[in-house]
Amino acid sequence: MWAKISLILTSLACAVPAMALETLPKAPAIPQQGPPFRIGGFTYNLQQGRIHMNVCSQASCGAGSKVSYIFYAPKPGKTFAEYKAERATIEKAFKSRLIPGATIKFTTPTQKKDKLFKTFESRRVMTTPDGRKDIAVSRTILAEKFGVDLISSGSDEKQVDQNLAAFTVAAMLAAVSGDGKR
Repeated sequence: MWAKISLILTSLACAVPAMALETLPKAPAIPQQGPPFRIGGFTYNLQQGRIHMNVCSQASCGAGSKVSYIFYAPKPGKTFAEYKAERATIEKAFKSRLIPGATIKFTTPTQKKDKLFKTFESRRVMTTPDGRKDIAVSRTILAEKFGVDLISSGSDEKQVDQNLAAFTVAAMLAAVSGDGKR
């Protein structure tokens, strides 16, 4: 098992990206005894029986920043073209609901692959009429034995990226150890 964890961490050091909770496959809710893992400074809440929501409650992680994730059955055959099509649908939906005076910018989705993982990532930045920014990064990680979607959001891009990195490592370790089955 430690060899697998080492491989995961090595892969993460090389880079990890991916998708969003907005396009989650439907699955029956599974009762929880708690989260698969916890990250310090975040308050945990299980939503809709499957979505693990974490809200930062301290300055160290950007108070009010959020990271949500969900584990699901593996989909190693999912293609980047499918992911981009999903992102295009999500982009269209966001633009149709944009409040007057706000702007939203989407980056082109990215893909990274290695022998163990396929990762897709997309990013959006919404600016409200008063100048406040909301950054959201969506990451999907696909492997032979698991899939996980993570979304990190907040007002500071660097903090959003740091929070996503911490949750990505923890989610992958939980998936490899079997805790991601919850």
